[in-house]
Amino acid sequence: MAEALAKVKRRLGPDAVILKTRVTNRGGLLRVGGKAVAEIIAQAGHHPLPDQGRPATIPGRDRVGTSECAEGAAKPVINSPNEPATSMATLAREVTALRELVRQTAHEARRARTPLVPAALVGHYTELIQAAVGDEIAQDLVHRVRQTLSSKQLTDPERVRQELARIIADRLPVAGPITLMGGPAPKIVALVGPTGVGKTTTIAKLAAEFSIRQNRKVGVVTLDTVRIGAVDTLRTYARVIQVPLGVAGSPIELERAVASMKDRDVIFVDTPGCGILDRAALDELARFFNAVKPDETHLVLSSTANVELLEATLEGFKALGADRVIFTKLDEAIGLGAILRSLDRAEARLSYVTTGQRVPNDLEVGVGRSIARWIVGGMSARGWHAPAA
Repeated sequence: MAEALAKVKRRLGPDAVILKTRVTNRGGLLRVGGKAVAEIIAQAGHHPLPDQGRPATIPGRDRVGTSECAEGAAKPVINSPNEPATSMATLAREVTALRELVRQTAHEARRARTPLVPAALVGHYTELIQAAVGDEIAQDLVHRVRQTLSSKQLTDPERVRQELARIIADRLPVAGPITLMGGPAPKIVALVGPTGVGKTTTIAKLAAEFSIRQNRKVGVVTLDTVRIGAVDTLRTYARVIQVPLGVAGSPIELERAVASMKDRDVIFVDTPGCGILDRAALDELARFFNAVKPDETHLVLSSTANVELLEATLEGFKALGADRVIFTKLDEAIGLGAILRSLDRAEARLSYVTTGQRVPNDLEVGVGRSIARWIVGGMSARGWHAPAA
């Protein structure tokens, strides 16, 4: 393989592009005991690939590892039977050559993926990718920056980050906080989501926010009667915050619990964790919600999850009317770009974020400017203080 690669460089020049490699075994019985023959298909740099349906006669392309007759016909060069069997040294050379091929292929892929990124913005583009924004959105963001800033401004990293944060904030869909209009009946707010994302703790934070800080009458009802300790945990929070707690194991019990709190301004409904593939559990939640018809349904998601799971969960919970999202565990997430990417594709809106376990602290309204600064600035820019207005 190393010898064949050397032929590529001698024959087609240092810019040759490797198109295909193959190692075959020639000779021997049933391909056992034969000789390893390396074959590489390459082309000289900067030649376009052929259109589909057209013969692959590319200028500069050659099958290296072959010899040509006077007429130009190519014949395979097969190792002589007298050559020694493949040794460990030969194998090592082949592994090295394959590693070089992988490196070159990765380099070509990166170069093809970022053809429109100006040199001054490549570093910022890379930071967005590392923040889990995603390639498509990252390219769109840097393209918008290039359109809005002058050539001189593009050379100022801080000015570029400010513009990136502004564009991200404008793009990030936010719902704002829960608002209470003081109607004749309490506002019912349900929280749904997978297991382990922090729904119960978030319910406690919201109850404390409205009861202690906003001085509103709050009630809490939990449907999570299966998970061990779930009711006891929420009961402890309710006792400390001094709000009534109802427990409902059926839609009828939920109706009764809500009716018993008709003097409240807002009732928060905690639900058991539910996976998007558990259709029976989702249908059961739908029956509960049909009994009381929540005014708002917030999907609680962990910002530590990968973006593919976030997008699938957002789609799966739409059937329950979940059009607002609370992202938890921002203090544990490496890249917050997944928030922008998942919301952007799911057409959902951000309501709150949580940045720790403390009750009633570590709960913030999902403000686009703050999220944008955290995405652009990375870990050092978070700070976890109340976002600026």
